Amino acid sequence: MKGRIFVDTNVLIYAHDRDAGRKHDVAAALLEALWKEEAGAISTQVLQEF
Repeated sequence: MKGRIFVDTNVLIYAHDRDAGRKHDVAAALLEALWKEEAGAISTQVLQEF
């Protein structure tokens, strides 16, 4: 991945919600990949919404 990827509130919610099925799996994998690549970005607003 190149550059920063902005993470939306929904991605955080789905990654946290284990009952979200496939959406949980996709969101969790995305966050893990962003963490490993140090490519994620998040705003204060998103953190407040979460």
